[in-house]
Formats: sequence, structure tokens, C-alpha cells
Amino acid sequence: MIQVVFNGPLGRETYVVSLRGASLTEETFLKRAGVRSGSYAGNLISGIYESLFDASLDLKTDFDKYYLIEYGSFGEYLRKRHLLHREDIKEIEGEYPAAEAILYWNHAPSLLEDGVGEKLLRRIVEPEEKQ
Repeated sequence: MIQVVFNGPLGRETYVVSLRGASLTEETFLKRAGVRSGSYAGNLISGIYESLFDASLDLKTDFDKYYLIEYGSFGEYLRKRHLLHREDIKEIEGEYPAAEAILYWNHAPSLLEDGVGEKLLRRIVEPEEKQ
């Protein structure tokens, strides 16, 4: 699941990305994108991978490790700690049991904003799911 939760400062979109199954390595990320490592496209996709995994907060781990006792549920944590809208919380909360990680990504590159980049990201992150 990839969900735009709200537009941040300067009109940049903020994403919540739910990852299911085995860990997504950079090699797998590049392979699913259909690019070669070291090429221009490969470097662009590697930058997206690094941004996604290095500049994101794993909401599921954060909640389980630090806030499980403070907040009554994952949904309450999303609402009170991250100020997400109730409409967004419902879908994200539904991902919690099956997700390996739920990433809060507010430093997404501008490539994703045109819709084409978001489709590519869906193909990479959700290869088995219907898109």
C-alpha cells in the first residue's frame, strides 16, 4: 500500500508506504524497476531507495518499541503523534497486522509527484498486489 496522507510544506507530498513480506533489498528494488545498477536510471532509482529507507520513519517499529503503552492502539498513535486524518488512518491501521514495516516518508523526491513515479514505486513495492 502506498498512500498520500497530506501535502507537506512547499506542496511536497507525504507518503505512507506499507511493506509486506521479505525485506526489500536495493538489488531487488533495482530489478523490479527494470534498471541496471550504475546507469543514470539506476542511480535515480537507488536515490529513491535510499530516501525511502534512510529518510523515513518506520511507524510500526516506532509504535511497537516506544509508544505501545502510551497509546491505546496504532490508530490512536497515528492520530495523536503524527496528526494524520481519520480517513487516512483507517487504511493504514488495516495494514498493521500484515506489514513488515510501515514507512512515513516525507522527503519523497519530486519524481513521484507527476503520477508516473508513483506508478513505478507501486510496481516496485507491491509487485504481487493488484495496482
